[in-house]
Amino acid sequence: MKLSVFIHDYLNGTVLEPVTKLELLGYNIFNLLLFAVVFIALFFFFTILRKIILIRISVISSKSDSVFSKTVVQIIRDIKYLFYVILALYLSSRMVVLGENFNNIVRISFVVIMIYEIVLFVQNISMYAIQSYWGSADAEENENATAVNAISLITRITLWVVGVIILLSNLGIEISALVASLGVSSIAIAFALQSILADIFSSFSIYFDQPFKVGDFIIVGTDMGVVKKIGIKTTRLQTLQGQLLVIPNHELTNTRINNYKQMESRRVVFEVGVVYGTPVEKLRKIPQFIKDIIDAQDLTDFDRSHFSAIGSHSLNFETVYYVRSNDFAIYRDVHQAICLGIYEKFEAEGLDFAFPTQTIIMEK
Repeated sequence: MKLSVFIHDYLNGTVLEPVTKLELLGYNIFNLLLFAVVFIALFFFFTILRKIILIRISVISSKSDSVFSKTVVQIIRDIKYLFYVILALYLSSRMVVLGENFNNIVRISFVVIMIYEIVLFVQNISMYAIQSYWGSADAEENENATAVNAISLITRITLWVVGVIILLSNLGIEISALVASLGVSSIAIAFALQSILADIFSSFSIYFDQPFKVGDFIIVGTDMGVVKKIGIKTTRLQTLQGQLLVIPNHELTNTRINNYKQMESRRVVFEVGVVYGTPVEKLRKIPQFIKDIIDAQDLTDFDRSHFSAIGSHSLNFETVYYVRSNDFAIYRDVHQAICLGIYEKFEAEGLDFAFPTQTIIMEK
């Protein structure tokens, strides 16, 4: 009898009785053999397919040096061989029926391993996306390391909670009451930790909007300093006096912030006063003197200089210029050089700076 005819007759129930009644552990021997052949064939097929995919992606990764392709290779390598075993068992059980109990065990195992691998796959892709946007949390120079750790932890917890709920639902367990209780518990926890959660969500707002970064010099209300660390709950500033100032994050998102580090240039306005009695010819030359001194400096852009006011004790000239740097120390050095240049020029031209004086006239 040909093998194909034998299998056809067996599946139609016309094979000889002694053959169909041969059993092992309560299962038909022919079914067991057929199941084993299908299982081994599928397992080797998935194993070979995995190796082919890894080789192809590895070749692409080596040529392009893409981080994403390397991540995909690592994800495929991380898939346990148990997954391929369960997958082959599940497909084999769908092709060859051995029994209801066996099929249920295989189905439950397949659901568990499939949800586990899907959650793990989504988690790895999410970690890749987070680290691509903010950088690795392991890098010491990464100023967003705190954000990476926090968002990664929340993402993992969310994914695994969703995975457990989907698993329980697929296993036939009623999850409506569980979801409802989780919702009530979440509301109670949110009320109890309201201030802490406000700071946490404010930290996310700071990370996404980036009004300032580590190293920026900012002014918050009456406080000012250099940002040293942006945490989950608080942000730390190093003040000009040297002490460490800790500010809750929700205060930073609810107030105005002056960020001096991100400005491209600094506008400087100052006045110079000369004494009454200065000749008009010399008064007309003062704006040009000041302009020449400012133009001689690096990183400066002269705007204007005018005889602006006749004061109570001086003739005042207002000058405006820009320093092309956000560094406060550079600004002070430039302005100092300008002030010294003005002083030297006025001394050379015989111009006297004004200062508050009082004249007393006594009559006999």
